Amino acid sequence: MDANKFSEFFGSVPVFKIPGRTFPVDILYAKVPQEDYLEAAIKQAIQIHLSQPKGDILIFMTGQEDILATCEGISERLIECGEGVPPILVLPVYSLLPSELQAKIFDPAPDGARKVIVATNIAETSLTVDGIYYVIDSGFCKLKVRRAAAHVGRVVAWQGRCSRRPTADRCTTRAWAWTR
Repeated sequence: MDANKFSEFFGSVPVFKIPGRTFPVDILYAKVPQEDYLEAAIKQAIQIHLSQPKGDILIFMTGQEDILATCEGISERLIECGEGVPPILVLPVYSLLPSELQAKIFDPAPDGARKVIVATNIAETSLTVDGIYYVIDSGFCKLKVRRAAAHVGRVVAWQGRCSRRPTADRCTTRAWAWTR
């Protein structure tokens, strides 16, 4: 895009150059498709939490119901692990959540704890949370599709790997992105 042409077209408005940040990213894919993407994401989050170096985790889910189920699943699994498990702070983010609760994702995790943010794909391009080292992405998203014959207004659909690249870009350093 030629920024100067746009500037001239709009009456010589100023052109601002804002440098982007890029970081090296390792992308890992599941070896086989997962039958239950919700369960697979919970297992992957627990595995990262128990075996990987510090760094917060961002999990992409399709909507509020999946987000809440994932948060509950992670919390339950950690209780089952028993004593000695490092502390974790699980935070949901979805559009109907009050803004003061949504803002908690930007607060640093308590000392010694790992933050796990479970969000819809709105977090893919609209915000960056410092401290995210790991991303878990099922590759599914909710699409608004109208099928009059079936009376369907929304569909959960799988997205190809090419369209999932912004997911990895949400990491502020090294990332592990798990996708289908």
